Amino acid sequence: MPYHFPFLHKHFSNKAMFKSNKLLHFSFYRTPKHQLKKTPIGEIPKEWQVVKIKEIAHKIITGKTPSTKNSALWKKEVMFVTPSDFNKQKIVSETQRYVTRSWATRNSLLIPPKSVLVVCIASIGEVAMNGKECITNQQINSIIPNNKVIGEWLYYQMLYLKPFFKQHAGMTTTPIIKKSYFETFPLPLPPPPRQHPSA
Repeated sequence: MPYHFPFLHKHFSNKAMFKSNKLLHFSFYRTPKHQLKKTPIGEIPKEWQVVKIKEIAHKIITGKTPSTKNSALWKKEVMFVTPSDFNKQKIVSETQRYVTRSWATRNSLLIPPKSVLVVCIASIGEVAMNGKECITNQQINSIIPNNKVIGEWLYYQMLYLKPFFKQHAGMTTTPIIKKSYFETFPLPLPPPPRQHPSA
């Protein structure tokens, strides 16, 4: 079912008109500068394209928790991010727990700074970026942006996707967004110059 994607008004010279409902709809003033085209997810500016999350990711990593029975794995070397570390902050720079770099490297779980962390189990749709290299627990899918997208722009898009993810996860005891669904979710993508806050 097509949806009208919630754009960020700062990407347009004309202000977007916000319509409040469960799915957070935006609409545009149609001007010659920002002509729209029809797509499966609604109307978007003609110079934008529709992409899947995995197409703008160098890699998407689902986290893992080291054995809590092995204290040797828990040393203050690499941040171990869980949803409780988000604390409604945009950037996570400190965490309650840390793990050894050797364990994180051995399990191919290291996430570079300025990646986008999205909670996909329980607290569906919570979003943050990491200020330092880190790993996460299994509740979080981390998007390592490729050269098609700016991390900060992707962060704000993920924030606006929260209602869609929550709706898909449903009201089960433990809501979950499967990775196979998450990585194929469609996004409208502007050219890189249009992804900067000043654009």
